[in-house]
Amino acid sequence: MSRTPFVPAELLSKLWRAVIEFDMLQAGDRILIGLSGGKDSMFLTAALAEIQKYAPVPFDLACYTVDAMFSPAFPKAELEAFCGYYGLKHYSEKVDVNSAWQNKGNTPCFTCAYFRRAATNRTALETKWPWPTTTMMP
Repeated sequence: MSRTPFVPAELLSKLWRAVIEFDMLQAGDRILIGLSGGKDSMFLTAALAEIQKYAPVPFDLACYTVDAMFSPAFPKAELEAFCGYYGLKHYSEKVDVNSAWQNKGNTPCFTCAYFRRAATNRTALETKWPWPTTTMMP
């Protein structure tokens, strides 16, 4: 990574407030974040990792990425380094969405969302992470 991840204090305090006000974390919670590499999922990962350091209740956090194989330049190493910075486990899987789409009559966006969701849910079950969390539900 070229820069050290940073969560602005103002945004972190708003997230803390929501977590406390709505009682969003319980001791022993296991959260699997859908990490796409976009700004939303990167922020959510960084912010929850910062909260995890100081939370009054212990909870587990990990990330999962689906490489839809649209580009050979998928940033898997960068995502792993980002997770490594926070000491988070990073799971990833390749899913050939383009091949699946060619054989169906749906739009590529529908096919991609369907296969990403299926892969994420399957991995969550296989690795015992019960609640996959994404920043955008397709």
